[in-house]
Amino acid sequence: MRIHFIGIGGIGMSALARAYKKEGHSVSGYDLQKTSLTEQLKKEGIKVSYEPVVENVKNADIVVYTPAIPKDFIELTTAKELQKPLYKRSEMLARFVNDKYLIAVAGTHGKTSISAVTTYLLNAKLKISAFVGGIMKNFNSNFVSMPNSEHAVAEADEYDKSFLKLNPKISVISSIDPDHSDIYPTFSEMINAFSQFISQTEELIIINSKYRKFVEEALKDKKVITYGSSSESYYQVKLSSFKKFSLYKDGKLVGEFPVYFHSEVVAENTAAAVIVALNLGFEPEEIAEILRDYKGVRRRFEIYKETEEFVLIDDYAHHPTEIEALLQTIKNAYKNYKVISFFQPHLFSRTRDFEDDFARVLDKYSDEVYLLPIYPAREKPIAGVSSDNICRKIGKRCRMIELSELIQEVKRLEKDREKKIVVIIGAGSIGNEIEKYI
Repeated sequence: MRIHFIGIGGIGMSALARAYKKEGHSVSGYDLQKTSLTEQLKKEGIKVSYEPVVENVKNADIVVYTPAIPKDFIELTTAKELQKPLYKRSEMLARFVNDKYLIAVAGTHGKTSISAVTTYLLNAKLKISAFVGGIMKNFNSNFVSMPNSEHAVAEADEYDKSFLKLNPKISVISSIDPDHSDIYPTFSEMINAFSQFISQTEELIIINSKYRKFVEEALKDKKVITYGSSSESYYQVKLSSFKKFSLYKDGKLVGEFPVYFHSEVVAENTAAAVIVALNLGFEPEEIAEILRDYKGVRRRFEIYKETEEFVLIDDYAHHPTEIEALLQTIKNAYKNYKVISFFQPHLFSRTRDFEDDFARVLDKYSDEVYLLPIYPAREKPIAGVSSDNICRKIGKRCRMIELSELIQEVKRLEKDREKKIVVIIGAGSIGNEIEKYI
């Protein structure tokens, strides 16, 4: 079968393309930008173009698209005119995983980190397929597949209500915070979607205890396990020695487990994966042993360079809650360092909705801030919404720069002998640009 992916360079779409290629299908795709990921897909035998190619659509048996693609994009309109079988990314993912024992990881943030470490753990003993929203360093991929896999791990995206296409056996919910106002105009609408996701989960809900209150009604008839750093959590997480945490079950020690980055957030995310493994029959000691070699996910607390005087970290954070957790962790891990943040806001609507929160968080935890223009992704500009608004609220310690200036500014700061940590923040093109630093 010939499958064409419109928006193949997206992290979720590329994993699907890899999955169907591995199944023996002929796979092609379009994306707007050439990236290291799209070039890797080409090396794997997937035909990728950076200009619309209508012939690829005409020759396809199935066309898959992402909501980020404009409705008037020629490949999409051609597929509709030719009445090609047309599927959203979420529908194709569901076709691949819903007939397996599915562990789905949802949450407005944290889901990629949890999905990745869950994949790494389960892959050590089980036959799995996995779809993760980031490049897992241990696999150098966002997709893992074992022949005749019986279990699946999938990142369950709340955007466009995509996660409602999934029918998990086990669901992990890391967080529920207001986001995606284009899909959820009110927080109660987001709560309703997560409640529906819970209702579709057959066996077990593993939820961060901070967020249980929002979906208490939906959890009434479900088997529920809570986790987190607070004492109210059934599984409580406590950072112990460097790059390790202790996990307690109902007050009793389960074990001590390694983490790749010494952070409460990373420990909580790892704990969620540990709880999944425990419920699938893994022993605490073997989990700890497996985790010793876990390397994390690209663009999640990713350290590009670390010397006594200069540290460069890259992170995908794009919501104020994520940025606050990131910068707070860095402040705790690197005391007596000046913190310099480079932030590229992602989406006009998110910038509009959280303008004050972005300014507050960046101002609170950064000694200097560099703001880049908004990365629009799927959106058209919104009048009066810009990065400059955030910068003005931060004040004199903030400066606007263009994406093309990022590398030269980072290298300029590196030459300065003052101890500093430079943090690259954002879910847009800033991640591709910083790759040029090496």
